[in-house]
Amino acid sequence: MKSAFEKFGIREANGAFCRMTTHQLRHWLNHIADKGGLPVELQTRWLGRENAKDTEAYRMPPSANGWSGSRPACARIAPWNQGGHLC
Repeated sequence: MKSAFEKFGIREANGAFCRMTTHQLRHWLNHIADKGGLPVELQTRWLGRENAKDTEAYRMPPSANGWSGSRPACARIAPWNQGGHLC
C-alpha cells in the first residue's frame, strides 16, 4: 500500500519519499489544533490525553524542542518541522 506521501508525490530534495510516524502525526495534529485556536482543554480531550500539562508539552515552539536547520519537503505538511524530524 502506498503512503500518502507516495500517492501525492511528496519527496525530499534527495528524491526520497517523506515518512511520518504516528507520534509525529500527533505532533502535527496538535500543531494544527493550536494554530486554529482550539483551547488546550479541548485539545487534551480530542487527542485522548488525561492531563492538559501533557498537551502543553506539545505546544512548545520548534526552537524550544531543539529543532533547527533546513526545512525538508515534509515541512509543507507540518510547517513546524525542522531538521528532518518528520522524514
